[in-house]
Amino acid sequence: MSTKFRLTQEQIEKIEIWEQEQNLLAVEKQKKNTDNPNEFQIMNWEAGYPYDGTVGVGLTYMFTPTSIGTIIKVKHNHTKNELDLTDYDNF
Repeated sequence: MSTKFRLTQEQIEKIEIWEQEQNLLAVEKQKKNTDNPNEFQIMNWEAGYPYDGTVGVGLTYMFTPTSIGTIIKVKHNHTKNELDLTDYDNF
């Protein structure tokens, strides 16, 4: 069985804007909590991204199908904040 979840262009745009905001928060937090940053951390911070290490996982996408619609959330893995993209009006 194969299941596909799709995002609308509007949802993608919301994610992109929100992710940039969350990245700035995460970078500031990392800068405050890092005494001796390495060159990779600095390079990421200057580009506007939190340092993720070798894995590089910044967002987690969560799709929860229900009997009346799909709940869609995105979690920023550094700030732990979540963006709810669920279209409750179409439930």
